[in-house]
Amino acid sequence: MSVRIDAFDAFGTIFDVQSATLSYPDVLGHKADQLAFLWRAKQLEYTWVLNSLGRYEPFDVLTARALDFALETLGFGANHSIRTELLEAYVRLAIFPDVLPALERLKSADRKVVIFSNAPRQMLEDSLAGSEIGHMIDEVVSVEQAMVFKPDPRAYALLDRWRKDPSELVFYSSNRWDIAGATSFGLRAIWINRRRSADEYLDLTPAGVSETMIRAVSMT
Repeated sequence: MSVRIDAFDAFGTIFDVQSATLSYPDVLGHKADQLAFLWRAKQLEYTWVLNSLGRYEPFDVLTARALDFALETLGFGANHSIRTELLEAYVRLAIFPDVLPALERLKSADRKVVIFSNAPRQMLEDSLAGSEIGHMIDEVVSVEQAMVFKPDPRAYALLDRWRKDPSELVFYSSNRWDIAGATSFGLRAIWINRRRSADEYLDLTPAGVSETMIRAVSMT
């Protein structure tokens, strides 16, 4: 059975999380990259810690908390005036250049495109509404339905309703830990390794690896 459904992670895969801080070079200066990295790292750390504790808080709440930590750590102060603008920018993130042509290829092949993310549904819908790809997304799936974050197996189980046969669905992410979680769960997962990062999970090999999304979708 051929692939009918393509499921994509959102932040870091579709949306460039660094684009929020890079939009304010006049305020953040040379610390823009540092802020982006620390903000993202702390955001993900919160999800993993909460999973381990058996607790859940919405991803947008954790995103704001992670930003406060990053601003404070880098000397801006959590109450800096840029905070509100950065949080607003996070739902207007730029998409990576390879996303649009990849989705166009899938839609021309009459494939169903799903966004599967840690973010709450409203946050995802707001992000898609401000992008040029919103009309190409057939469905949005948020882990808030399971109240647990990826890579917990209960999160990936939200995709089971489309998986009558394992070959029907393929999952794509730029986050290697996400690919490891999906692979462990039994999904056919393709790692979009734009940064050419070293592989961290050698015992959880993805179905494919590509440096661009357009090449990744051509593998299926």
